[in-house]
Amino acid sequence: MIKTEYLTKSREKEYEDFLVKSSQSSLYYSLKYRDFLKSFIEIEDKFIIALVENKIVGAFPAYLKINPKYGNVLNSSCFYGSHGGAVIDESLPEVIKTKVKKALLAQFLTLEKEYDCISSTIVSSPFEKDLDFYRENYPFSFNNHRLAQILELPPQGKNRDYSETFLQSLPSSSLRRNIRRAKRHPDIKIFPSEDLDQWQKFWQIHQENMLSLSAVPKPFSMLLSLKKNFTFGQDYRIYLAELNGEIISGLLVIYFNKTAEYFMPAVKSEHRKLQTNTLIIFQSMVDAAERGCQYYNFGGTSKSQQSLYEFKARWGSKDLNYEYFVKYNREISYFKKIGRENIAQTYEYFFVVPFDLLTNA
Repeated sequence: MIKTEYLTKSREKEYEDFLVKSSQSSLYYSLKYRDFLKSFIEIEDKFIIALVENKIVGAFPAYLKINPKYGNVLNSSCFYGSHGGAVIDESLPEVIKTKVKKALLAQFLTLEKEYDCISSTIVSSPFEKDLDFYRENYPFSFNNHRLAQILELPPQGKNRDYSETFLQSLPSSSLRRNIRRAKRHPDIKIFPSEDLDQWQKFWQIHQENMLSLSAVPKPFSMLLSLKKNFTFGQDYRIYLAELNGEIISGLLVIYFNKTAEYFMPAVKSEHRKLQTNTLIIFQSMVDAAERGCQYYNFGGTSKSQQSLYEFKARWGSKDLNYEYFVKYNREISYFKKIGRENIAQTYEYFFVVPFDLLTNA
């Protein structure tokens, strides 16, 4: 018999052990990531677990944004680039796997109803092999295809000079040249940093990059939460590049299980030609492989970001599909009445409704 319940403190160790055994789990399912989010976003977490014979065989994280004025919103995960959905014990027979998934999804829908959510969204994982499950079992109103670019890192083995071997294995000759050129520059220094003053400079570059693209930057409070909830070196690294003592680029990489997440890059526009961002990515990949990671997740790339897609593809990354499944429980006119700006401010970091549908608001 399959039983579902919400994760409690007493089962957290078992839950984390369950995730580590799964090839489909990722950072976004982890409890450290949950605590990280809750340190800078006002949310409620409801992690659904499935039990067979009192053992965890499935999990489905969920986050609520409570708002008495306009209504509550439910997401399988929140914040930029995160994803969720069901993760199932891979040793189960296929028939049982499907039953466990259905039980988890049913509880997700019960949660939505219990909190009278105006919308709910499931963002599937790029490692999810059965997207048809959601298409066939989740009564979504809208779905949107996305693309994740993930590199399978070459195994380190007993290679003493893994860095050079890895460099030679990169499929793009221009990428190899750019990395070597940046390495040879006498005034460029690449290093990991846990210094908050340096993080502030890194974040300011990130902010400039995002605003130049008319995009929303990640808040500095996110980095403070990172420091509070994760362990530097063990769970994440912030790589920085200096040119004659000036920080000109950086990258935040977060590790979980066998995957390194390319989480927040930044580079000063006037120094892009120096390719320090490329060198940092390369160094972070080498370090990730040396610590036992099998995958380097560049994250999602939209169809409109052609140059960014091509840059990530040059590393040899593979395209993996994932989807947003959005279920709205009010008429579109209701969301239009709230208004796009109001939704963005009230439900920050949550997906509520496709803004394309609100263009006539």
